[in-house]
Amino acid sequence: MPDLIMDSNYICHWHRFALSQGLSYRGKPTEIIFGFLKTVFELSERFQSRRFLFCWDSRESLRKKIYPDYKSNRHKEMTEEEKETSSVAFRQFDEIRQIVLPDLGFKNIFLKDGYESDDLIAVLVKMKSTDTKVVVSSDADLYQLLQYCNIYQPAKKQLMTEELFQKEYSIASRYWPSVKCLSGCSTDNVAGIVGVGEKTAIKYFNGELVKGKAFDSIKSKEGVKIFHRNALLVSLPFDGIDVLPVKKQEIFSKDKFIQIFEQYGFQSFLTAKAISRWTSLFNLE
Repeated sequence: MPDLIMDSNYICHWHRFALSQGLSYRGKPTEIIFGFLKTVFELSERFQSRRFLFCWDSRESLRKKIYPDYKSNRHKEMTEEEKETSSVAFRQFDEIRQIVLPDLGFKNIFLKDGYESDDLIAVLVKMKSTDTKVVVSSDADLYQLLQYCNIYQPAKKQLMTEELFQKEYSIASRYWPSVKCLSGCSTDNVAGIVGVGEKTAIKYFNGELVKGKAFDSIKSKEGVKIFHRNALLVSLPFDGIDVLPVKKQEIFSKDKFIQIFEQYGFQSFLTAKAISRWTSLFNLE
């Protein structure tokens, strides 16, 4: 039974847009909560596990303190309607973390000020354990952790392993943060060395790039400076985080599950067939 380590903000954002047609109960939006729990159900069934660890992003970022442009590309001017839509969505994020998951009986819910879910995930997968670990996320930054875990992308229903990564990228996953230090990360608005993309960086670390303009840029004083700056931003976990206190998962209660499903009007979770499956997967008592 593997540990399923959830990039919870990713799951929420995925369902925020996948279920944009809206779902509500008694006037209260519930589409993200529904989608999140549906994903938990599907993952439990796919991996035959009830051992979930939920990691959440902090709204503050320690990375921005050393690199103010970090993720600045994700912020845009919003209309009042867009602001309200975003606020409604994030209230559901908070409700899942603060109310729904604890009420269902999940014990391992992590958020740490200044850190991203990626940092928490990195700490958890690097903790000594004989258990198999599966990270649930679509974030390519997490590929650097493949020597400790597998990564499952639920939207694509694909499992990335160290072997598959090396086959696709022609480099071991332990070099992935170094590749990003050179090439940068457009998703997080982290600038790399000019003229050095991902493929060029991989060639450099494989010893296939030994001369030329890109090689000179990497070896230059400015290139070395960029590499060391980016190492602070892309390496997981970010410096200063402690070991997380993983708790033993207690027995789940069928009454609690039914109570939550009724509270949110999730009728598809309350059919006899669905309850039977929940009961079997989570050993409900």
